[in-house]
Amino acid sequence: MTPRRGSITVSSALSRRALSKNCVPSPRSSSVPRLLFVVAVGLLACGCGASTPATSPTGTNTADDVKVATTAPTSGDGQLSVVSGDGNLGEADYGERRSTTFTLRNGAGRPLTLQVADKSCECAGVEVKPTSVAPGQTAQVTVAWEPKMSQSTVDAVRVRTTIQAKEDPNQRLMLEADGRIKPTLRMNLPNGRLDFGKLLVADLKSGKKELAIEVFTEDDKRRNFTLEAKSLSQGLQVSKPEPLSPDRLLAHGATAGYRVTVRPVEGLPAGAFREIVRLRSDVYPGRDLDITVDGLVESGAVGLSRDGVDLPAKIPLARGYVCPPLEIELRGEPGRTLTIESVSPKFLKARLEAVAGKENSWRLHAQVPAGEDELRKDLSAEQLSEYTSFGFDGGAIELRSDHPRVPRLRIPVSPSQFQR
Repeated sequence: MTPRRGSITVSSALSRRALSKNCVPSPRSSSVPRLLFVVAVGLLACGCGASTPATSPTGTNTADDVKVATTAPTSGDGQLSVVSGDGNLGEADYGERRSTTFTLRNGAGRPLTLQVADKSCECAGVEVKPTSVAPGQTAQVTVAWEPKMSQSTVDAVRVRTTIQAKEDPNQRLMLEADGRIKPTLRMNLPNGRLDFGKLLVADLKSGKKELAIEVFTEDDKRRNFTLEAKSLSQGLQVSKPEPLSPDRLLAHGATAGYRVTVRPVEGLPAGAFREIVRLRSDVYPGRDLDITVDGLVESGAVGLSRDGVDLPAKIPLARGYVCPPLEIELRGEPGRTLTIESVSPKFLKARLEAVAGKENSWRLHAQVPAGEDELRKDLSAEQLSEYTSFGFDGGAIELRSDHPRVPRLRIPVSPSQFQR
């Protein structure tokens, strides 16, 4: 299952100065051709990925320092341009909100209706006021940010959002926001993530395979912090948090910490799975710290052409993307059925089609919706709002069958590092 609002998702281990794999050096100057003007303070450009709520600036949101890049000259002649805004959100811990505001001027010589065309990160909320701008007048774009646990591998994060005129797609500006994360609680996960890899049904019966999570703090004032842990799936067994040993505290330079053990047991669906371990601490009251747990249960009753479905982590809303189809085969008796029961997040499009010439075989297609107005018509207002507010950070497709050994298949939809 993939949490959306009210939770912080952790999918990688903390390294105080390490960058996540999809980070690239940020620009330090505006020495770019006239059609691309960049105003940026060089920290780190990083695609965000996680599940913290990110709505309007009055709600809970996420991002670090902010910079500005535009597809038009900032002089504003005949173009939408940036008048002011340094994009600096400063430092924040998880659960702390920061915001920054850009002022845009309509130099196009005609009224423009501004809208959010795409975002690189679900961690930021973007608000445009007013959306209708007369020639020569200005509008304010506020980017609000609240760090997510899934950004724990970096100290600095960059978020990009594109503001576009509804009347003219060429009137568009890309705004960038950078900020610094200073977490009170840090995490250590094996190899940066919780992934059991391939599991046999016998492994689930024995319950002997395990992975560990270490949660710790370097803050002496928090040496008495509390931690609770539970699984959101009957297929995962989670231990009670135990204090870290002195040697592990020393290794992390920590003043206090806990170890939580996770074991896969019977109850996991056949095929690829993505489940959630939920942590709660008095350090972040009212916040859930959600850690994704991945793996693949091999069963003779089902076959998958690949472990899961990958879609780009940073997909422009104006393009859309269809992943290579996942082929599913239910083995055994002919005449079985397979249907899509649920899709999360709601804006993710999924379809299931029978494979010609192969009995009991289907192809599962998943797509992040395109963003041009004529291609948005299939999205409800709620779905479009969710995508523009949250972006795409992974999800899941739940399948049901009448096969006695495979009543349920959960297919995780993972964001890859690729950016179109």
